Amino acid sequence: MKQQSMNNIHQAVNGGLVFPNYIRKKSALSLTWISLFALTFLVLIGIACQPKDGVQPGNYGNGPRKTVPTKLVGEWTYTSVSSSNIVSRNGHTVPAWSLGSVFHINADGTGWSIVTASTATYTSEDTQRVEENGTFEIDLDSDGEMVFRFYPANGKVYNNDVFAHDVEAAKLYPQTFTNWAGTLTNNGGRTCFESGELRYYKTN
Repeated sequence: MKQQSMNNIHQAVNGGLVFPNYIRKKSALSLTWISLFALTFLVLIGIACQPKDGVQPGNYGNGPRKTVPTKLVGEWTYTSVSSSNIVSRNGHTVPAWSLGSVFHINADGTGWSIVTASTATYTSEDTQRVEENGTFEIDLDSDGEMVFRFYPANGKVYNNDVFAHDVEAAKLYPQTFTNWAGTLTNNGGRTCFESGELRYYKTN
């Protein structure tokens, strides 16, 4: 049985846009180099907090699930933006790539995820979005040590907001699932799940 590792977060799901080793980059963002494009991207990720028509409503599959601790119920967001910029032919400066991920976790251990990845070159900007339903098992001890598992049951892939294909069975549970061990912390006054350099912030 395969499980998704931290250095290929969700790229195994989409089989499209790939950012090798990007997860090893620092996720802390510097406003000195985030362009207007990047800020717009982060805002869009923040409001993309419900599945589009492609995700099957209420169909979370039969993967393992547990009742989720109250403090963990809600939405968790990860964002990362390239420190390398591209100057487009219209003169705009944009990051070479941007990535955002949202997990929506229900109290009964069901929920969904949306991952959006964008790349830019001199001539074009491309975006891919992966939406998945699934189930969660989250263990949290009194010291804040946390194990996070997401078992995707079904999903859709969109290229530039146009439906491309269903997520392949090989990228769904039981063939593939997310399995992270980390710590629940308070980072800058925000609740944060940290696993290595990966940081998911609770947004509501």
